[in-house]
Amino acid sequence: HVPPGVLAKAQNDFASGRCSTSEAIECMKRYYEKHGYLYCPHTAVGVVAAEKLKMADDSMVCLATASPGKFYDAVSMAVSKLPPLPAELEKIQTMEMRSTEVPNSLRACQRIVLDRIGLKHVAVKSEGNVFPAVMAFTAVLMIALFRTLDGGSLPIIGSKV
Repeated sequence: HVPPGVLAKAQNDFASGRCSTSEAIECMKRYYEKHGYLYCPHTAVGVVAAEKLKMADDSMVCLATASPGKFYDAVSMAVSKLPPLPAELEKIQTMEMRSTEVPNSLRACQRIVLDRIGLKHVAVKSEGNVFPAVMAFTAVLMIALFRTLDGGSLPIIGSKV
């Protein structure tokens, strides 16, 4: 439950919108033809929503959320010539795919991932709220993942929330 005063303040600062798949594809195509920049589908949804809301009389900044290279199926509906995959995504295409069934438990998930990437210890303390523990673990995991993709070594990382 959100208190009415908090909700009113949030509604003053935030707006939301949506668009259809065809509107997003059209946006990707339109901006690519006009500016030579190809949006990912998620960014296109944000741009269409911002355009519909007409939130600014002058200019608006929309931050791109991902590489269009991650969404070739959607991008191919907007443009005929697909851009080359970024090197990082190209590398992922050749990596072995693995899967592991994980119990519905934060600790079990942490242990499996830490064992898999070779970290010896990550201390995450949570006082009854699992969200900070998940955020800390995610941050540690992302650091380890990027270092692994770059070919670097993995340090022992400690994080306390």
